[in-house]
Amino acid sequence: MVDWVRLELDVKKFDDADFAPYLQKAQAAGNRLRRWPTWAKDQNTDRRSTN
Repeated sequence: MVDWVRLELDVKKFDDADFAPYLQKAQAAGNRLRRWPTWAKDQNTDRRSTN
């Protein structure tokens, strides 16, 4: 059993094009992915999901 997981992202090697199909599928399913500043400024959003 694993007690912890350490995830790291090498931003110099990261290619977001690899994840485009997954992003498109998530968006097609009705999910909205937003950056934190955009989410935080949305006056109609609190910490709970609105969907």
